[in-house]
Amino acid sequence: MNSANYLQLGARRIYDVNTLWILGGVSVRIAQRLGIHRENTSGQISPFDAEMRRRTYWQIVFNDGHASKLAGAGFPTHPIFDTNHPRNLNDSDLNPSMKELPPNKEGITEMLFWVMRSEVIKAMQTSGLVRSFLAPGGPPPG
Repeated sequence: MNSANYLQLGARRIYDVNTLWILGGVSVRIAQRLGIHRENTSGQISPFDAEMRRRTYWQIVFNDGHASKLAGAGFPTHPIFDTNHPRNLNDSDLNPSMKELPPNKEGITEMLFWVMRSEVIKAMQTSGLVRSFLAPGGPPPG
């Protein structure tokens, strides 16, 4: 899944925006089919794998949203997903054999930019702001 995501990022200079928009949608559907859009509460996967799934899904959501805006298609409407925000941790803080994730770090980490983006996306979804942009006539004035 990460390989497809990186391929899409690298293809931005080669393909037109409509192709990128389609590839973004395909990435979202593959992730949904794999169940990455759902938070694992059953404990059947390791904390490390759960965090990797979060990081992957949120990057896919952002890339799809960006490609959608570039193609003039507006904000994508993803079905409901309950994936938590990625943790504000450096990659070096994570280990496949860990039994539980460390707490979020305060301050700047490698993930801070992506954590902030995921929080903005989630806030837009829960506030209804995305729906107002999708409504006929666009967002409300002001």
